[in-house]
This record gives sequence, structure tokens and C-alpha cells, in this order.
Amino acid sequence: MEALSVNFIKGINNKNTAVWRKFYKDYFTPLCNYVYKIIKDESVSSDIVQDALIKLWESNLKFENIKALTVYIYRMVNNSALNYIRNKNTEDARLKQWAFINNNISADSFSSIVTEEVVRKLRTLIMNLPKSRREVIFMSMSGMKGEDIAKELGITIYAVKQHKYRAYRYIKEKMNSDIFALLLTFL
Repeated sequence: MEALSVNFIKGINNKNTAVWRKFYKDYFTPLCNYVYKIIKDESVSSDIVQDALIKLWESNLKFENIKALTVYIYRMVNNSALNYIRNKNTEDARLKQWAFINNNISADSFSSIVTEEVVRKLRTLIMNLPKSRREVIFMSMSGMKGEDIAKELGITIYAVKQHKYRAYRYIKEKMNSDIFALLLTFL
């Protein structure tokens, strides 16, 4: 019996495929049953054990005896099962939180959020405009008429219209045309 276990562990350590087949045959079902007791899902249990056996095969670990191998593989699948539960619980919690937020966000709140995002993007684009165009657009947004802007900046009404036109064209290129129509209501 001792000679069999020594040969078995040597076969495991040396990646002997015949010994690994026996190892798989002897350990797979008990490991699956063990993991199933933890997570209560046959398919996932099987996947966890399969992954553990593959990782063990790919590793360079050497074992002194069968007991060390057995303890190692059971601890490995146990940790994997607990990680699975932790990750699943984290994902479930995130989904519940997202559902809670979605259910509690009113149409007005959502509209307000969208509006704030559009305005933020608009301001960013406007800040990227040349100084003269930026001044014309901000004055226009504050409610000033073209003639008043021209007088304030000491330029012609034609120059004001050109600055607005070029600014609108730049913004339209950078933003979706649907959002552009909404932005025009702010200007």
C-alpha cells in the first residue's frame, strides 16, 4: 500500500498522464459533492473543480504524500467556492443597488441629470472655442441680443453672426445632432 501511494504521488509530481487520469477519476466526484454543499449549484460546482484541477496540473507544485495533495486540492476548491459566493453576492448587491436607484429616480430627476450632463458638455466645448467666439456665445447664452454683443465687444453685427455660426458648427460636429437641437434651446 505504501509503495502504491509513493508511486502515485511521484506520478502526480511528474505529470504522468495515467496517474492524473486516476487522480481525476478518484477525486472529481467527491470534490464536486464537497463544493456543491457550499454553493448549491451543480454546474458551477463542476466548473470550480475543473478549474482547480487544471490549475493544479499547470502548477509546478510537488507534494510529499497523498495527504498533502488531498488537503491542498480540497482547500483550493473550498477557497474557489467561497470566492464564487463572495463575487456573486457582490454582483447581486450591485444589481439590487442599481435596481433601487432606477426605481427611485423620478422622470424629473432623470431629466435634470441629463440636462446637467448636456450643459456640462456644452460648457466644455465652448471653453475649447477661440476667445472671441467663446465671448460671443457666453453673452448670447446670458440673453444679450446680437446688436448688444457687437456694441459691447466693439465688433460688427456681421462678426457676431459669424462667430455664432462657426461656434454652432463646431459644437454640432462634436456632439450628436439630436443633442445639438436640445442645446440650441439653451442658447
